[in-house]
Amino acid sequence: MKKKNVLALCECAVMITLATVLSILPLFQLPFGGSITVAQVFPIALIAYRYSWKIALPAAMVFSAIQLLFGLQYLSYAPTTLAIIAIIFLDYIIAFSVIAFAGAFKKKITAPPLSIGIGIVFACTLRFICHFIAGWTVWIGISIPANMAVPQSLLYNASYMLPETIICVITAVYVFSVLDFRGELVTASKSTGNVGITVLKIFAFLPLAGGFIYSVANIFSHLQNTNNEGMLDFNLISNTDFGLIGIVLSVCVFISALIYLFVNILNKRKI
Repeated sequence: MKKKNVLALCECAVMITLATVLSILPLFQLPFGGSITVAQVFPIALIAYRYSWKIALPAAMVFSAIQLLFGLQYLSYAPTTLAIIAIIFLDYIIAFSVIAFAGAFKKKITAPPLSIGIGIVFACTLRFICHFIAGWTVWIGISIPANMAVPQSLLYNASYMLPETIICVITAVYVFSVLDFRGELVTASKSTGNVGITVLKIFAFLPLAGGFIYSVANIFSHLQNTNNEGMLDFNLISNTDFGLIGIVLSVCVFISALIYLFVNILNKRKI
């Protein structure tokens, strides 16, 4: 038991470090917090799956504290002490701690890739709810206009949480299809099958994810009101070139569909 606890502690330290490194290399950063990364929460979700929420929760809380340190500049926007406390807990401590529940379906779903995939969706949904509540209650008048607080908080937080979740799920499903994390030692998965086909199927979604990230970045770059300290102004959305965005998304969808179709043909021919 002592050996297992030491192993769990070492894994937690390594995974927290990995998650932190992934978090400081964002693919896209929003002006008032929130970013799209290369699966920053996956390492914490992995701890949750391998052990339990009781072990993963302290690791997730440490990671949340690190994220808070990186996001201290956003606290300067808060007008009151109560708002600062709300941001600390809703946007950081609670929002990242709920990742500890990503392993909730381990015993209910026997297929590891499906179990971790659904678990990450569940945990990221909880995280999204935390950010949404913070946007709806705390960030009104700071980055979100009060007249449309609910829909704009939904849009703002979904703009990075949706692609973040998709990237994390794809990463987790692939890793779990190749490796088996259920034992004390990590081994090759016996149900790996054609790894090359699996890699290509995942690769097929990358153009679509890239198109979505480009669209979000393009839209939000036009929403920043330079005359109001960079506050988001959704009245400026008319400045966005939706024609260009539509073309980019259409091309990305076509490329993804073409790759996926090609992979299915290869799979059927067993090449």
